Amino acid sequence: MKILIFGASGMVGSGVLRECLGAQDVEFVRSISRAHLDIQHAKLEQVIRPDFAEKPSTLHDDDLLDVDACFLPWRHGCWIDGGAVYEDDLPFDGGRCTASLQSQS
Repeated sequence: MKILIFGASGMVGSGVLRECLGAQDVEFVRSISRAHLDIQHAKLEQVIRPDFAEKPSTLHDDDLLDVDACFLPWRHGCWIDGGAVYEDDLPFDGGRCTASLQSQS
């Protein structure tokens, strides 16, 4: 299985990343983050897109292709500048990832 994870530097995302890297049935993990992760692993491909949450157009179509599952762990609530921010407060469109997954099947 090939996995795409957004926000792997956060508390939830880092746990998702750790579990995916340790899973026998996961062959590849692509992490899209705003900053480089302090981890190296044979299964991990890091894609750095500093503004992807605020400017979804900075994501390339290739970032979203050739994966079987997509995790957006921070989309259900996160902390920004000391305040709770929820899914509808951020402009990032997770639907683009979902659409890419559906078009591949």
